[in-house]
Amino acid sequence: MGKKKNIQAIEAMKSIRHGVELNSEVNPFKVIERKGPKTGEPFWYADDMRAELGIKDFDAFAKKLELASLACTAYKLGTSTGKGMGVEGHIVADPKKIIETPDGRKFPDTALSKPASFFTIFNDDYLEEIVLLANAFFVQGLSHSGIKDFLRKQATKENKHFQNIVFTQKYGLGYSDFPNAIYKSLFNGLKAKDLCEEMKLKSRQTPLDFFPSSILSAYVSTAKLARNTIAIKDPSRIDADSVLETYEKSGKKVLNAIKIAGGKLPEESIDTTQKSEQLRLF
Repeated sequence: MGKKKNIQAIEAMKSIRHGVELNSEVNPFKVIERKGPKTGEPFWYADDMRAELGIKDFDAFAKKLELASLACTAYKLGTSTGKGMGVEGHIVADPKKIIETPDGRKFPDTALSKPASFFTIFNDDYLEEIVLLANAFFVQGLSHSGIKDFLRKQATKENKHFQNIVFTQKYGLGYSDFPNAIYKSLFNGLKAKDLCEEMKLKSRQTPLDFFPSSILSAYVSTAKLARNTIAIKDPSRIDADSVLETYEKSGKKVLNAIKIAGGKLPEESIDTTQKSEQLRLF
């Protein structure tokens, strides 16, 4: 996507929102959490989530639900209890809860599982602070291999973006500068080499191969936030230092969202007992 189209996409996403500011003491997605009467598993109503995100456009949010449905099917997710289930178990219409749009349309609200909620949020490319919080909250406890596979693919996309920047010789940075900027912001100054040593990884293995879902999500969120922030800046004011500073600030925003969401910080979640033979390729 060209710079002009990217800016237009970001502005379009901003235009369908109300302004939403974070309260450092309240996690709104925990407030609207519900429990299934039979299973006790948490779920969220789609319209509650739409309201918390500040999204005014019902049709735009419905498209996010469609993409979440496709993702739940594609990655063959199961419940938190480990039982397999189809998409009908993750996204369920509730005929007892009717939503009415401003133009008078009526339809059943939708109950979303935690994985479905995560995918719904993740389809939001413009990462406002409320979306960062939602990402940090809904990824907690999602250890299913399908979630990790999805996040690794998202990380790969962001890494290809780094490669394109280096190939076009923008900013005079090398490829490793970008992931290292993310790692440093999330792991209190540690670079990829430091993490490899701490995680006891072998040559040609990377931390992304072993990170849990929560850290993978933080990595991708930082990369996306920084990329979109840079996209709307004046090109004449962008240089190597400002690019790396943007990644550092983006990482700090992600860490703040994790704290509000009640999650563990990346440096607290890292597993230093990984076995190198457990490497999963994708």
